[in-house]
Amino acid sequence: MTRLIMVFIAVFVAVLADTIEDKKRFDTIQKGADYLKTCEQNLGGMWTYVYTKGYKKIKEEHKDLIGNVLLCAYTKLGIMTENGDLIDDKVSSFYGNLLGENNNYILKNNNDIDVYTKRGLIETILKTCKPSKDLTPKRKVFSYQYCLHTEIFTKYSGQFPE
Repeated sequence: MTRLIMVFIAVFVAVLADTIEDKKRFDTIQKGADYLKTCEQNLGGMWTYVYTKGYKKIKEEHKDLIGNVLLCAYTKLGIMTENGDLIDDKVSSFYGNLLGENNNYILKNNNDIDVYTKRGLIETILKTCKPSKDLTPKRKVFSYQYCLHTEIFTKYSGQFPE
């Protein structure tokens, strides 16, 4: 009987931990979506354009608008300063919540398969996508977002057309 109770407690704790992790992930996504919606309403819409054209086909004159909206959302999320600089520990926390508790992330890079731990993927994002200091704040944010979609997630997932 004691073993049965111990097994029940272990299963209950595992399910509870998974539920808490899912809620944290959902809350992170919801907060980001809310901030983006608010910033788009205040500064102008952009996502329909981005979704239909893709990041590689964005016209030069639209990069500042997109950067401005994203700068607004990312500063509200706390992962970026008003100067467009990433706050590494906040970015790590944000992606830690967003990615959930998977132990490995398998990303396809052309014909190669790269396997990352959650921490390794976050470090790759920070190393690969940190914007240049000599850009304007809007362009730093655009550069960061462009990198995420062309060098990290889109490049590996193969889900989005280029």
